[in-house]
Amino acid sequence: MSLQDFCIAPGTGGVTAVQDVITWTYSSGAPKAPVTYSTTSLPATTSGPTVTPFTYSGFPDGTGMLFNATGVGNSVTFTVNVAQRGIYDVAYTTEKDSNRGYLQFSINGTNVGPLSGQYTTAPAFARSDLGNFNFAAAGTYSLTFTVQGRNGSSSAYTLAFDDIILTPQ
Repeated sequence: MSLQDFCIAPGTGGVTAVQDVITWTYSSGAPKAPVTYSTTSLPATTSGPTVTPFTYSGFPDGTGMLFNATGVGNSVTFTVNVAQRGIYDVAYTTEKDSNRGYLQFSINGTNVGPLSGQYTTAPAFARSDLGNFNFAAAGTYSLTFTVQGRNGSSSAYTLAFDDIILTPQ
């Protein structure tokens, strides 16, 4: 049995509209606070190229990580500990620039979101939203960024990272 909403238009003699509410969700209270991981504080492994700290005045704390990728297939993996299971919106912040590549993001080997490009003609702070992911259990997860190519005008395949942000849904 579905909920029904009956509306009578005042002054018209009783015209009625019936609507079935199929699904709905209810959230109480304030929005849930995001969990932010600074990439400078996370363990990182790569497919070979180096990952090094770098400064950029557009980052809130002034420092991020630069992945010195040299070609398609190069990857960097950051390891995070997710304290509570659940569905989270996944995003990361970066400094886009003229020497950046395109990437595919994955969690424990499962692709999340579309290709994400970091190329632009001049340095710029950006946030890339990758969509939702269900962390089925609390624990350690591997967050991998794999180079998929570059803009024809880009001078390299480098990738930059500041924060990884998980927002409970």
